Amino acid sequence: MIFSIIGDSVVIIRHKFVYKQVSAYNRNGKVYARHAGGFVRVHLDGRTSHPDVKWEQIDVGFGEIDPDRRKPSHMEVLKHDA
Repeated sequence: MIFSIIGDSVVIIRHKFVYKQVSAYNRNGKVYARHAGGFVRVHLDGRTSHPDVKWEQIDVGFGEIDPDRRKPSHMEVLKHDA
């Protein structure tokens, strides 16, 4: 399965001290963010599959998700990472 962009989605990621706004992607029902010529998997708690990359905010078209202030209705997008 290839990485498919999720509509008008936006993810704000932080790599060390640099913030970047990128698109979110779906692959096999999991959410990924574009990073450094590749992709990092987005986890529920603000972590990603790369130890130096965190996500600060995500908007996948139906509302924003903040790892510190998640709402139950938004958890469905990332439930597979729990």
